[in-house]
Amino acid sequence: MEPGFYGERSLEELFYNGDAISRYEFEGAYGFVDVGRAFGTRSKLRAGIRYGTQAAKRDIAVPQVPEIDAEGYAGWTLGFAYEDRDAAALATHGWLGRLRCFRSEESLGAAHDYDRLECMLVRSLPQWGNLLYLRGVGGTSFGTPLPLYDSFALGGPTSLPGLSTGQLRGDS
Repeated sequence: MEPGFYGERSLEELFYNGDAISRYEFEGAYGFVDVGRAFGTRSKLRAGIRYGTQAAKRDIAVPQVPEIDAEGYAGWTLGFAYEDRDAAALATHGWLGRLRCFRSEESLGAAHDYDRLECMLVRSLPQWGNLLYLRGVGGTSFGTPLPLYDSFALGGPTSLPGLSTGQLRGDS
């Protein structure tokens, strides 16, 4: 069992046709309680509950761009992780896999009902005297619209470095 608290604050731009049209200040804080089980030394399964608030405030934008004042953020979580890499950073061989599910529930105090699933698979593989690092990431909301603060984002130094940070956003 693991109780905890998570807080985050960031400035992020939103794009339209490749151009930055606004900048938002995302703020979020929630408490959580997870219970789980380890399977050997390489995998674990966790389930829990979250309760807190999220907000997306305009920093630079025209007044017509929506703003989300602090609203309820609550729901159920489920996560699975597998790792057999030889090091957490700069691994030379092994796998890392993560699956995370979040089900937002208005009955628990959330402002919206929605589902969010994300997964990641990483493989470090020595090849031809070099290191091959393969990484795949994906997610879906199963067709339900996600609030702006919980949308999937791509772009930046660790995902599609040719794009600005968070340049691609969406429900999947």
